[in-house]
Amino acid sequence: MILERWVFQWFTIADGTAELCLGDGHQPEMIGILDRLETVPHPTDAPNDNYDVYLYDRLGNDLLHGCGANRDTANAETAAIYRSLGTTGHVYVPVSGWSRFRVENAGAYHGGIAIIYLFPPAGRPGSRATAARPRGRGA
Repeated sequence: MILERWVFQWFTIADGTAELCLGDGHQPEMIGILDRLETVPHPTDAPNDNYDVYLYDRLGNDLLHGCGANRDTANAETAAIYRSLGTTGHVYVPVSGWSRFRVENAGAYHGGIAIIYLFPPAGRPGSRATAARPRGRGA
């Protein structure tokens, strides 16, 4: 099966955050089963150590289930995306409809790239590329 790749090139505003809404009429919606997250800090404007990456659904749940927390300032990292069932295993996470990509605790005016891989519905393989731009205050 072919993975779909969503690339988020982000730069934070003064409060150390960056975000982008998906499926809001301006950006396409992410649909499929989440596979993994890769993060790559900017080579010259790297984020603060232990910055956080989230993908929220409409109800404010983190679809990455914590795998985007505490990312490294100097090294690229990869993490599998799944929901833990404790000692009984884990399940993969579906995504469909409106969602919000968000970076927090990265420090003012820093950047990087986050790539989310997912298994798309049948007949929709490809690659998506977007840029996370500041929204709201300070933009």
